[in-house]
Amino acid sequence: MGKRLNTTNPLKIRSETYKDCLKSNCDSCPATVRVVQERMLDVLKETIKDKAREDKQKKIEKRSKKVKFFEKKKIFRKYKSFMKELNETEDSETRNSLLKKLEEIKQQWNYVHHFPENTKYISLFPLTSHTNAEIVAKQEKIQKIIAKKVAGGEFEDASSTIWKMGKASRKVKKEKPKLVLSDEESGRFDSKGDVENNTEFFPDGRVFTKTVFNDFYCLSCLIESGDQEPPPILDPREDDFFMDSSPSPVKEDVKKQKKTSKRPKRSQFKVEKK
Repeated sequence: MGKRLNTTNPLKIRSETYKDCLKSNCDSCPATVRVVQERMLDVLKETIKDKAREDKQKKIEKRSKKVKFFEKKKIFRKYKSFMKELNETEDSETRNSLLKKLEEIKQQWNYVHHFPENTKYISLFPLTSHTNAEIVAKQEKIQKIIAKKVAGGEFEDASSTIWKMGKASRKVKKEKPKLVLSDEESGRFDSKGDVENNTEFFPDGRVFTKTVFNDFYCLSCLIESGDQEPPPILDPREDDFFMDSSPSPVKEDVKKQKKTSKRPKRSQFKVEKK
């Protein structure tokens, strides 16, 4: 029996079993089997490392996602206020200072947008200012790298999407245009509309629509030419095909008999008291 593992990771459990097999079957195990087990152990070790790296990256992304969102909101508010001042002021000095501030805001936006995913996010607006010199140096280094790559065209300039943080980013659901066919396109007409323009008369005096009349006219032409025999005219009042949908009296009688007929009661077993 191998030692009990304090883990629920199936990859680690498998790697430990391979280790135990290699240790216990040192002499009796064939060389080919031993080589296969060693290779499997190496593969499992690599997969465990990759899985740990992925899990760490997911945790970092989950933590930094919320911080990035709130920092983008702060940057958007600043951008909005500076743009408002820029539109209202006419002084050249104030306009130049506002334009410089807007450039800084664009750099901050690119920093938040293009921050590397595999490293812990360093906030631009922390509650307490960064006292550690290494963190400050790392932040400045990342800012320079991102600015250089954006200027060189390697990264997309995401500052053009700042306005999407406001009301314009809310998606307005557009109703899809519904296809509605007219009476002429669909081949039907309104019974309450103009009946005189949509009806024709058969020779026997019956009234039918123009479409039916045209079909009748084509059939009559075929009959006169001798290509086809005349089809029988069906009258819904006389033909058996158009049957009444009401239930037959035979079925109703059967239902009544079923209701009236009662099942015989089962004989109950009783124990007589002595």
